[in-house]
Amino acid sequence: MKSNMSSESDKYSKLLKIHENAKSTLKECSFDNDKNQYLTLLELECINFDKVKSNYAEKVNISEMCSVDAALYKDNKLYFIEFKNQTSVKWKEVRLKVHESILILKEELKLEDSELNDIEVITVTKNNTKQQSIIDQIRGNMKSKAKNPDRIENFGIFEHKYGIKSIKLTELDFRTIVS
Repeated sequence: MKSNMSSESDKYSKLLKIHENAKSTLKECSFDNDKNQYLTLLELECINFDKVKSNYAEKVNISEMCSVDAALYKDNKLYFIEFKNQTSVKWKEVRLKVHESILILKEELKLEDSELNDIEVITVTKNNTKQQSIIDQIRGNMKSKAKNPDRIENFGIFEHKYGIKSIKLTELDFRTIVS
């Protein structure tokens, strides 16, 4: 059955209507319980996708699922955001979170594969001093950086199957791009 989702804004609004308790901010979604800290201080409205996942899992009686941290609607695009507050990212785990988030979104909104091609996945990693010096060098030309961010190569299946692009950004780059 083909849905009538005409835009990313419609997808975001419908998802928020279904999961009213999931309205949040990027700051709240970035909180790392283990380290007791936020990965970003951005107060932009988003959907806490962990809450969407919990609601969905309860509804369909599935005991264990995983998901990205947030869904953000910005500049006519829907973004899945995963925050990783560690130096060594386990990309297979992130890929599973993205995959299950896509399945939840498709199921909840009754979407076809072709309706997912305007979604983008951003994995936000912690800043480090080596990256800081690079960021300082390119700070004057962030638009160029935003056009050519680091693609996540082992997420190619999402681009191949759905047209979903996946990139990784440091928190500084992420803040510059979404602010």
